[in-house]
Amino acid sequence: MSLSIPRVLQRPILSSAIFSLILLSAGCASTPKESVELSATIGRDLEAVHTSHRELAKLLYARMKQDVNTFVDTKYAPWQIATVGCPESLTAFPEAAVS
Repeated sequence: MSLSIPRVLQRPILSSAIFSLILLSAGCASTPKESVELSATIGRDLEAVHTSHRELAKLLYARMKQDVNTFVDTKYAPWQIATVGCPESLTAFPEAAVS
């Protein structure tokens, strides 16, 4: 009597997929309670990290905006006025230059 291998198992990809499915189904039957606690802790920690990164980005862009405004007010605007000259409309209404 000779042992014959079924045709399904003669294909290497299909047989390895079936073997993997059998191994996965025979794996852990239950989840330890520590893993559930760890998952919840990691979820809370990730939420805190996400919030802190958003706040850091807000601070960074607020600082960049402040730096640009300071540069325009102290360096660029005086240079532009000195180079191009002050338009007559600004000299006639000085409060318009402030706003």
